[in-house]
Amino acid sequence: AGAGGKSAILTALCIAFGCRAKNTQRAATLKDFIKTGCSDAAIAVDINNQGEDAFKPDIYGNLIKLERRITKSSSSTILKDQHGRKVAHRKDDLNEIVEHFNIDVENPCVIMSQDKSREFLHSGNDKDKFKVINFFSFPPIPLYQ
Repeated sequence: AGAGGKSAILTALCIAFGCRAKNTQRAATLKDFIKTGCSDAAIAVDINNQGEDAFKPDIYGNLIKLERRITKSSSSTILKDQHGRKVAHRKDDLNEIVEHFNIDVENPCVIMSQDKSREFLHSGNDKDKFKVINFFSFPPIPLYQ
């Protein structure tokens, strides 16, 4: 389905988790994501924080609320607990969560934009593409001749 906003959602998630605007290939700076006529943009993401892999559950509880706000002159990140109470706001705090949950939004094997996918699919030969994909696969996929 076209024009459903899937790429916009993916881009918003990347920005929320700390990706640089340039790396989204949709904007040069974060302020470029502010809708024309608006003074700011906001992204809110709720992260399930349950189970044995929970991040600081004694502080955040069962849900981590991530809010990213972008203005023409700055951007900020606020991390809240399951009740909406502010817990943290530093870039390092976000990085700690991203590393804990292994969310690598700048790795093209984790998230690849439509443009990058198109570029990859139309470049090189099939064996070269297979080598790239296989490099990141575990266990490696056998190549049948």
